[in-house]
Amino acid sequence: MERINLQEMDLSLRNCVTACEEAVRACEYVATIACRSTGAELLLRSCRDTADLCTLTMRFIMRHAALTPELSEVTAKACEASATECSRFEGDAFQVCADACRYCAEACNEVAI
Repeated sequence: MERINLQEMDLSLRNCVTACEEAVRACEYVATIACRSTGAELLLRSCRDTADLCTLTMRFIMRHAALTPELSEVTAKACEASATECSRFEGDAFQVCADACRYCAEACNEVAI
């Protein structure tokens, strides 16, 4: 199997993959915290949805899927929602997640339609 070289990708696609990776890590961590917190059900769902969409977006980019722009648009919306939700909570992990999601939303919007 041939290894994919990110350096050979278009800059906007490469940025989107990198931003999605960061958002997945941050969202999964925050989702773990939210599982143990009262009143964080919306945050938990939002972060899980965002992590799943970011993972799928990375896969679509890597295989040059035709629906990448459409999926990137949806992922950007999910990232924006998670950033808003994370911003409602105090603590470094939530702010890191909000920042990662905002950055990912911007990167995904560059790839979107």
